[in-house]
Amino acid sequence: MKFVVLLIMMSLSLSFCKVSHQMTQLTEKKCGQYTYGRIEFKRSITTEEKNQLSLQGLLMQDFIFENIYLGLWYKSWGKKNLNKTAIRTLIPFSPDDKLAGGLLVRDIKADDNSNCLILIQTIGPLSKDELNDYGLIISSNDDFYKMEVQKRNILPLLDHPCIKMVSLVKEDYIHDAKTN
Repeated sequence: MKFVVLLIMMSLSLSFCKVSHQMTQLTEKKCGQYTYGRIEFKRSITTEEKNQLSLQGLLMQDFIFENIYLGLWYKSWGKKNLNKTAIRTLIPFSPDDKLAGGLLVRDIKADDNSNCLILIQTIGPLSKDELNDYGLIISSNDDFYKMEVQKRNILPLLDHPCIKMVSLVKEDYIHDAKTN
């Protein structure tokens, strides 16, 4: 009986120690625990090392080139001594880094009420109403959202911690027709 109780206690304590990264139904508060940016490694890392880093709150989402990834990490990683890890640097994205298509933050006027179409990529699926304050969601697919917003709302979107990238859709944009 003591053995069974001991096993139950051990399994409970291990389950509490495991870090969980629920990357669904994201909100600004959940994403605010992380920083999104570029992760540079000193060398190639193994799958085992990737899994270990994930358990420690560093999630690699996109492979870029050689030892460079895009991903997110707990804010506490900013205080860690990276010399004791395989990580060379963690470079957070600025609002300018999140803009695509040649648009710059300095070109966006805070009082511009004209409407525009934008395409947003997020770090994971957002909760249903997360982007409603910024404009009208026209369509969504996985981590991508097409929205109609006032240009002045682009700046607050760039500060949203769940947003990876914002791209302005050209006014004369015609999507590709499906071919059979």
